[in-house]
Amino acid sequence: MWKPRVITVCIVYLLFACSASTQASVTISDIAVTESGVEQNGEFCSDFRLTNAQAKSFFKRATKITPVELHDKFDYLPCYVRGRGRLDGVDAEWEIRAGGTGRLVTTSGQVSWYGCTKCDDLFRGK
Repeated sequence: MWKPRVITVCIVYLLFACSASTQASVTISDIAVTESGVEQNGEFCSDFRLTNAQAKSFFKRATKITPVELHDKFDYLPCYVRGRGRLDGVDAEWEIRAGGTGRLVTTSGQVSWYGCTKCDDLFRGK
């Protein structure tokens, strides 16, 4: 029979594990924008640009998402800003799209997706 204390410890552990797995944001140091561009038929957003500070702010506000969330909850727009930075001391390349999504790839090949629903001010040049 389970003792109440064991059950409580298990519940606390599970709650902590679940909350730790959904990172609220990511902090990238040494952010540098290296490229802005647009894919074919994206002329309507060809002026999409971000500064280093805006890119850093995007990743602070964004939350880590799954590829399914990327597909189902965010618009895919052909405009992008790309750059480099460091995540936990590891070099990384990143991409932010005008639809509020971002991708971070470390030199070890780890890929993470991010979505930001509170970044409109960054994309409108305010």
